[in-house]
Amino acid sequence: MQLQHLAARGHRRVALAIPARDTGAFGCARVADAHRAALELGLAPLSVVRVSMEPDPRTRNETVRALAGKTNVTAVAALNDDVALAVLAAMARLGYRTPEDLAVMGFDDEHQGHLWEPTLTTVRIDTAAYGRRAARSAVNAAAQGWTEAPSEIVQRASA
Repeated sequence: MQLQHLAARGHRRVALAIPARDTGAFGCARVADAHRAALELGLAPLSVVRVSMEPDPRTRNETVRALAGKTNVTAVAALNDDVALAVLAAMARLGYRTPEDLAVMGFDDEHQGHLWEPTLTTVRIDTAAYGRRAARSAVNAAAQGWTEAPSEIVQRASA
């Protein structure tokens, strides 16, 4: 859903931002789904970037500087709102504008996204449905497969 939203706004080169730490089975499935969606939408192959979530911002700043300043990437689809807000914070520290220099979109609609400036565009999810999806996958991924869980775009200023 993130990539569809960004593609509809003209973005063709998107980076997928994930935490630098291990994201587990759910994160791996989200990355695989994103690669498939990019292919189906005719986007350039996704760049996957690992974003440091540590208190020291230096590594995160370097990651964002490389994305915003040295690539053709025009948007970031983050694994979750925490990662998206970490990207937005680094952009603000470095003087980049959102969405003019780099659009950023979160996933899960955590409450702090509407408090940031610019406010975070995100995907609101049905957490219970996602929990059932993850449980089915853990029990028998081959038989159940991944099914879409109810979600909606929350359009705000960042993408």
